Amino acid sequence: FIRMRSEITSVLQPGDEFVTTEHRPLLPYCQAVIMEVQRLANLVPLNFQRVTSKDITIDGYFLPAGTAVMPQISSVMYNEKIFPDPYNFEPDRFLDAEGKLKSVDQWLPFSIGARRCPGEALAKMEIYLILINILLHFEILPDDSRPIPTMTRTGTTVQKPEDHKLI
Repeated sequence: FIRMRSEITSVLQPGDEFVTTEHRPLLPYCQAVIMEVQRLANLVPLNFQRVTSKDITIDGYFLPAGTAVMPQISSVMYNEKIFPDPYNFEPDRFLDAEGKLKSVDQWLPFSIGARRCPGEALAKMEIYLILINILLHFEILPDDSRPIPTMTRTGTTVQKPEDHKLI
């Protein structure tokens, strides 16, 4: 969080009490951390079932019209060809050589296509504003009396992390 806090304080002007959406383009590392957390958390690994509207062939597999398909977001979010070392937390994967935020088409926490999350823009803004302002005003530490949570989760359609405590 040190690097994030440093980036946050570097863009604030004297008298600024909160980070706003206007600061967002100036905080590429903070945005990259949020993207990496969403990629790793993969809260909705299986998407809603869909049905093909016409005959289609994908990678040599023929799917007749009416075939039920279920997008599996985790197959993309943890794909080593797309995200090398996919189970490690590496926010810099979303930054270019100049430290600017990269657009990564395979980053799909809100799904893809016509049925992607309709609240994506609102969710991104809220996650950014809440997290960055918490980091600006508070220091977040793990509870030393308990182990740091692992990536183990429960649930299939929506995932739940291990119970944990922050102080």
